Amino acid sequence: MLATSGSVTDFVGVDMKSISPSLARCTVERKDGSFCDKPSLPDAPFPICGYHARKLYSYMADIVNGALSGPDRPSDEDIRATWTARKANHKAALQKQSVVYYVRIGDVIKIGFTGNVKQRMSQLRVPLDAILATEPGGRDIEADRHKQFADLRVGTMENFRPEKRLIDHIDAVRDFHGEPQITDYPHLAS
Repeated sequence: MLATSGSVTDFVGVDMKSISPSLARCTVERKDGSFCDKPSLPDAPFPICGYHARKLYSYMADIVNGALSGPDRPSDEDIRATWTARKANHKAALQKQSVVYYVRIGDVIKIGFTGNVKQRMSQLRVPLDAILATEPGGRDIEADRHKQFADLRVGTMENFRPEKRLIDHIDAVRDFHGEPQITDYPHLAS
């Protein structure tokens, strides 16, 4: 049994129902440490594309049917340990590939994070030249920035008033990290 509680949320750490189907991407990790990133099956219990779902099904069918027996069959503990390690590696890799961005949208500055700046700006419908700065980081750094500038927040979203303290911070980020990193999430051959 891979998940002891039966909850997909407990197993993969995220409720797949909370992710928009158009944003869910396959999280299968390749041998080189990159991720598949193809669109996920809409009703999958965790982010997985059709190709990898078929491979997983075939692999699991072999185990269930006893095709893998003796020393070749991994124990439940080995399978659980492998998935736990992959989950940790996936989180670390996403942190390495992600950036926190500062983008001017109308009269506010949005502070967010993404692994694909071009795609995110397209979703926000803002031009790439509206990006004021980027810094390496993920959800944790984004949360830190939201706390740092909480007094400048506009409404309940990730939008902030462009006051001097925030502008000075953006200038410092840009001075330290250089021009905004306009990245695509890596799409490598399977």
